[in-house]
Amino acid sequence: FRSRGLGDVYKRQDEEGLIEYLKSPKTFVQSNPRLLYLDEQYPIAMPAYGTTDEKDLRKLAEFILNS
Repeated sequence: FRSRGLGDVYKRQDEEGLIEYLKSPKTFVQSNPRLLYLDEQYPIAMPAYGTTDEKDLRKLAEFILNS
């Protein structure tokens, strides 16, 4: 099962990139024109997980990429 919003994220993002996004969504979005455009069209606040343990972020990224 793949959700509508994240269904093909694995085509656009690898694990390292997804972890960087989870750590600091605003910074990551600012560095990517496609995401910047989407952020302007659909402004949704994404919390930053910058203080979350790297191991836990890897588990979350793996779950998202394989769901």
